[in-house]
Amino acid sequence: MSARTFISNPRVRFLLCLLLLTGLVGCGGGLGKLHPVEGKAEFTDGKPLNEGWKLKFEPDGWKPSVPVDILGKVDSSGKYTMETNGKKGVPQGKYKVTVNTAVPMAAGGDILSGGKPDPNKRPDLQKKEINEKYQNPNTSNVTVSVPEGPFDLKFDR
Repeated sequence: MSARTFISNPRVRFLLCLLLLTGLVGCGGGLGKLHPVEGKAEFTDGKPLNEGWKLKFEPDGWKPSVPVDILGKVDSSGKYTMETNGKKGVPQGKYKVTVNTAVPMAAGGDILSGGKPDPNKRPDLQKKEINEKYQNPNTSNVTVSVPEGPFDLKFDR
């Protein structure tokens, strides 16, 4: 069978097109366009969330085509920038916002890189600083829509 006869076979052409489309869809990670998302995370009294706390966006009412991990770390002024799977930005959609009150580390970084927990930041005290409902996407009432915004977030204590 010659190459010309092989390619002219309708089944072979269909499979080649399917293979090509599958390869194109796989490019880019299937996330679509990532929109910049940054803002300020504060308590309702205007004070910023604690430095080192992490925000997580959980899809609300939809399921992404690929697994996503959408995280942002709060700085000392309450500002944050969201990343999806390590890339700046967030795919379009509606999200519930959760807060992980991770224990801030002393100088030297996180535990994996040799840092040690800051003894002045006890985890049992930190959990009381924010309402526990924000630690679970099923109970958090804070939502954002990307790309519309707004991205300044308010949390009860």
